Amino acid sequence: MNNIKKVLIVVLLAILSLLIIIFNNKSNNDTLLIKKEYEKLNNLVDLNGNKYYEVSISKYANIDIVDLKEVKDILKSKTGVIYFGDSKSLNSRIAIEVLLNAKENTGLETLFYYDMSDNNEDVLKLLEKNDISSDTLPIVLFVKDGKINFFKCGIYEELGEDEKSVYSEEKLEKIYTENIVDIMNNLCDIDKEEAC
Repeated sequence: MNNIKKVLIVVLLAILSLLIIIFNNKSNNDTLLIKKEYEKLNNLVDLNGNKYYEVSISKYANIDIVDLKEVKDILKSKTGVIYFGDSKSLNSRIAIEVLLNAKENTGLETLFYYDMSDNNEDVLKLLEKNDISSDTLPIVLFVKDGKINFFKCGIYEELGEDEKSVYSEEKLEKIYTENIVDIMNNLCDIDKEEAC
């Protein structure tokens, strides 16, 4: 009888270990899919004759590809960052590296990624319902306990009516970092650029 309990415990631990490995590989596989999707366009030219912005994504970035159901689930009660992007969009290509740097610097565990290349009507309605325009990619939602704390569309800083919009990688990363910290309830000192 005692040996049966030991065997059962070993079998249960083996099954648990296998489930953990499978769960971790999903995230890894998603990251590798995103990495492949973005990096395969490096050194290629788009339909307008412009060379795609070169992107490099770490295979350890921990990106989870989500579908509409999972996006809705996050918006019900979860906390995280949802990135709505398209590997062919210049702004998405620029922003994903900046956001992944902010993720790394803050200790955010996972970035949720929704592929906007198909222009899913239900996703567009969901964004519109939350007063978020889908005209400019990427769209980054910073969600805490199911509520959108902040969102950023595109990569440009909005200026006054008489001024042109400008892009600054440093400013964009600061926006991303501050909002990740905000949803994580972290007490980092952003002005001193300390990692969380």
